[in-house]
Amino acid sequence: MLKAKQKTLLARYMPPYWSPFAPVKTKLRPSFGWVGNNTNGPGVRTKKLVNHFGNYHINPSLVYAQSAWSIDRIVSITRKAKSKNTPIIFNQNGFYYPAWYTGDWRWANAKILEAHERSARVIFQSNFCMEAMEDLTGLAASDGLVIHNGVGIPPVQPIRRQSDRPVLWFSSVYYQNSDHILFPLLSAMEVLAAELKEESPVLKFAGYFHKSARDANWFAIAKEKIGKLIDKRTCILVGRYAPDELPGLTKDVMLAIHLTSKDACPNAVLERMAQGIGHVYADSGGTPELVGDSGIGVRSTADWNKYNSVDVDELVEAIKCGIKEWQLLSGRAYIRAKINFSWDGYVSHHQKLFNDVTG
Repeated sequence: MLKAKQKTLLARYMPPYWSPFAPVKTKLRPSFGWVGNNTNGPGVRTKKLVNHFGNYHINPSLVYAQSAWSIDRIVSITRKAKSKNTPIIFNQNGFYYPAWYTGDWRWANAKILEAHERSARVIFQSNFCMEAMEDLTGLAASDGLVIHNGVGIPPVQPIRRQSDRPVLWFSSVYYQNSDHILFPLLSAMEVLAAELKEESPVLKFAGYFHKSARDANWFAIAKEKIGKLIDKRTCILVGRYAPDELPGLTKDVMLAIHLTSKDACPNAVLERMAQGIGHVYADSGGTPELVGDSGIGVRSTADWNKYNSVDVDELVEAIKCGIKEWQLLSGRAYIRAKINFSWDGYVSHHQKLFNDVTG
């Protein structure tokens, strides 16, 4: 006899008409491909979509492809789906550009555009993604649909527990190019510690360093700076964490810092907004359209050829202002997330889109 968990798996991964355990007889059989155990934004989002819609590898009614996949995978899967006349929905995050991609970025973008041509609909994760397409390929996304990412929203705004000193949050997976976000913040924390003494904010430093960062020539300097901030009691190392640990880790956080340049539609920002956390952010990429009036932007120069850091003095002033206005920003962040970026709304958009392309 099959156990309940085995029946659930069969129902999810086999077409309903072939599986006696499918809870609903439906023609909607999306394939999201192999999901794996990724804990990054696309991985978490795709797992949640699979949990809701299922994942049908055999005879799917539509294929959900994503720009986060490798180029080879995009080409292979979209070509195969097109040859079988299976409708494709393509989720477009960022495009390739020379600041971070060491290969032929024009060729890579051309392959993505070919996948767009094969697709019934293309979803852009932000208006910035559509602008990036025109900047980097010369083609306008005239028929694109913007669906921002969605996250789970608590039914009521979480209560923020105040500490004796303001608490800031900074998290990322740090790669070789992450020096452009690390050094402005570490320098800003040094300035704040010198100016405000015992009233200076405490930084919760979360995430982990990828091997490419640990091998970078700036890593030893950054590590030393972090160590000095810890010694001065202005920094706490959090380390790697799971998404469901965020509410507990940020109960005392007044303000989050997000300085990534050209970030298309960062899930991490939305997850923090859902917890009622305002942001100080680099005015770059898709972040401004997510944060809106629930944060303070710091000027960031647009450049596809290199990563530009924000100005340290401007960052210091933004952090000071954010700390003063943290309660206002907190309320705005929660309301904005609840209205615009809920997971239920995200699923609803996809349900309608899936129904439209499958007829």
